Amino acid sequence: MTSAASNPPSDTSLARKGSRLRRWCMRVLFVLVTLVTLCVLYLQISKVRGRNAWHRMEAQLKEKGMPIYLADVLPPEIPDEENQVATPFWKGVFPKATMREVVHQYHMDDPRVTKAYQLVTRYQFDVVQGGTARAKWTEPPLLIRAWAKALQQVVENPSNQEDLSREQVEALPPAEAGRVVLDLLQVYDPVIDEFRAASDRPKARYPIDYSVPDPATIRLPHFVQIKEILRILRLRAMAHAVTGDVSRADEDVKLMFLLSESLKGEPTLISYLVRIAAHRITLETFRQVLNRGLAWPEPALARWQDRYRNLDLIAALSEALRAERTFGNSMFARMRDKSNRGHYAESLGAEPELELVVVALPTGWIYFEQVNYNWLFDRLLLFNQSPSGIRVDPAWVLKNEKDIQAETRDLGYAVFWRHRLFSSLLLPALVHTPEKAAQAQALVDMATLGSALERHRIETGTYPEALAALLPRYLDRLPDDVTAAQSYRFRRDADGAYTLWSIGYNQVDDQGTIAKESDEGDWAWAREDETKER
Repeated sequence: MTSAASNPPSDTSLARKGSRLRRWCMRVLFVLVTLVTLCVLYLQISKVRGRNAWHRMEAQLKEKGMPIYLADVLPPEIPDEENQVATPFWKGVFPKATMREVVHQYHMDDPRVTKAYQLVTRYQFDVVQGGTARAKWTEPPLLIRAWAKALQQVVENPSNQEDLSREQVEALPPAEAGRVVLDLLQVYDPVIDEFRAASDRPKARYPIDYSVPDPATIRLPHFVQIKEILRILRLRAMAHAVTGDVSRADEDVKLMFLLSESLKGEPTLISYLVRIAAHRITLETFRQVLNRGLAWPEPALARWQDRYRNLDLIAALSEALRAERTFGNSMFARMRDKSNRGHYAESLGAEPELELVVVALPTGWIYFEQVNYNWLFDRLLLFNQSPSGIRVDPAWVLKNEKDIQAETRDLGYAVFWRHRLFSSLLLPALVHTPEKAAQAQALVDMATLGSALERHRIETGTYPEALAALLPRYLDRLPDDVTAAQSYRFRRDADGAYTLWSIGYNQVDDQGTIAKESDEGDWAWAREDETKER
């Protein structure tokens, strides 16, 4: 008997099986085509919805007069005859082809000042501070005798990194130390002289190339050079002060002020942060020179008072943040091209896995990200609009900070479907800028008051009992504390000096006590005796 299994399948059976297979293949193909069609349709609808949402946001920003793209905030060109930084040094620093040669020509790459700085820093920490950290509120005092010994050591033997001793430093009289420093810094006279010759020009604009397609690649080589020139000018100012040459000390500090302000028109937040850092170095130098007890001409002090009275770093932060928003919007515009996304995700510190996700994101998603970025940026711009009327109200800033945190990083994985990914990468780094601005503005205000107090001392022989005595002869009004709804605190001390302070970011009056952390304690401007040998 023959089994059924041994019988070959009939043609009819094979035909039925082939027909079923074709039907299944057609069904699968239909499902796949349907899914692909739905995905394409979804992506197109998402793109249209996202683009429309962004156009509505764009219209709202224009209605408010807000700049949107980088082109809206670019500083105008300035003729060389009006430009403080249109000097051979600065013109040579910006092109890649000439930067290294020019920096070397002007000795700005000379490592000896950096080596001396390292020696002085170690001496200050180990010997002067006894190995304990100092308060972060102000720049450390400039130890002119330590600098003189350090510069002598590295000039005589550049490889000698032996630490300075107290005996070495204190054996050198301050006036002699000043002359040593001035003599060794003569190598930097060409770059200083160029800037001095151009300092009477009314404006400043560095030759930055803003025309590059990607704003993230704009070169800003002047930051490093500004830092080095400030260090040299600060040394010169203190050296002139200890030798009793108040006129030249005043001129050096003035150049520091102008160099700090040369960054004023730049449309980047990093330029603003460098600007206030430069001003803080300048302000501490001005305070130290002022505290030398030199015979400052009253008109010179009045000029310093006017310079600082007209310097509003809080309003400047609002402008800097608006400009920073334009960089974000320019970034989003480029990210609509998928080939640019991985670069931006990497530059923002995203993990490699996240970079792949960002590259795959649909264009509509990028539009919604841009809308949320601008919506949250409006929250950030509220930092100086507290109902209390305080210029920078720490409680109000902290509330906005928490709101932004809740809408970004606190969302966890929800940042993806709520379109907050790039906001969570970009905005949290900006929320602390109001505190930095408040600290710098407090120093500016106290420099204004310090100049008026010094004018009072020169005329009357003593400091007043209260700040109100400065009105109206030396000031038309007293500036309010940047973090409080009242004027700065003042105390004339028993030794005839004074302490002037802001209650700081903790909004508690600690009677002028400076804490190690700048968000604790007060922010003080003390009239100390800087003639003591250090």
